[in-house]
Order: sequence, then structure tokens, then C-alpha cells
Amino acid sequence: MSALVKSKSTNTELLSSCSVIIQARDDEPLDPSFVQFPESSCLEEGGKVKFTCQLSGATPMTAEWTFNGKAIDSESSRFVFTNNETDFAFEIPVVLATDEGQ
Repeated sequence: MSALVKSKSTNTELLSSCSVIIQARDDEPLDPSFVQFPESSCLEEGGKVKFTCQLSGATPMTAEWTFNGKAIDSESSRFVFTNNETDFAFEIPVVLATDEGQ
């Protein structure tokens, strides 16, 4: 899933994306699946973006959001994470040019 970020100062378009890793915790193999995939967004630097997804399968499940292949720090005050058993969201209240990536 990706987002297009446009810099206000240079009008340059930047591609940014997020990934979701599904981890089901149980002794038996589980098959979680996406009910709703995160959707791409197009926005300007300084804007607000929220990525959401919905999963089905046995709970509890967790979603880990990544940036350039590394887990995003869920303790960071820059981001807002919502995890409600099967509904997950990752929000960037103020998008920066440094949010460019995958």
C-alpha cells in the first residue's frame, strides 16, 4: 500500500508506502486474511493521512506497520496507532517529506 506525498515547497511528488505484517498467536496454524486492504492516498506535505485495514481470523491478532522494511516505532508521538482485534489503523497527523519510502 502506498501514498503519494507532494511537497508544497517544490511541488515534487514523493511515493510513500506502508506494509502490514499479520501475526496470529496460537498453537494451531491460523489463516488470517484481509477483509479490507489499506488504500493508497495522495496528499501534500503537512497533510494528514490514515491507513486502515481489517482482518478476519481467530483473535488475538496484531498488525505491525513498517517503513522501508523496518517496524515503525509504536511509541513515537509522531504517529497514532489503533488496534482493535480485527481493525487496525496507522495515522500520520502531519506528513513530512522524510516520510517518503516504502
